[in-house]
Amino acid sequence: MPPLTPTIVVRPPALRQVRALADLTTVSAMMSTVVEAEQPRVGDLVMERLLLIACGKVNAGVDLNKLSEDDIAVSEDGKTVTIRLPKSELKDIFLIDDSTQPCTTKVYDRTNLLVLPETKELEGQAREKALQAIRDTAIQSGILSDANKNARTVIERVLLLAGYERVVFVEE
Repeated sequence: MPPLTPTIVVRPPALRQVRALADLTTVSAMMSTVVEAEQPRVGDLVMERLLLIACGKVNAGVDLNKLSEDDIAVSEDGKTVTIRLPKSELKDIFLIDDSTQPCTTKVYDRTNLLVLPETKELEGQAREKALQAIRDTAIQSGILSDANKNARTVIERVLLLAGYERVVFVEE
């Protein structure tokens, strides 16, 4: 009878596998809003008004660089990984200014009762309000929850492919 040969299974460290994903963006959403803005000119005699149709993109996900060794545990048998993910966050929000895109940010109407030069200040303020409205809408629509759910799915797949049999997520 031949001697028994031990079987040794070596799995890669879970933290290194997860951190390799780094700054994980798991949700992108396109949103639009309409902003009306006005600003007094020449004292309070004249109002400059504009209508901005804004299209923006919001990205959300999880920053896996925030994980520490305390956030990940591997069971004694090496089959199960328990992980506490950082909270999902908005990664970036920006307005789309590319006129070749189907949805782009544009001033559709600008009213100035006197022939005065346009001010970029009013458009800048309208753009800031548009970004804030898009941000608020994204949060209210549950983008952070979706980002967390998608991050869990991606991380679970990576760890299962790395050889772990089970992945458990715990809340903070």
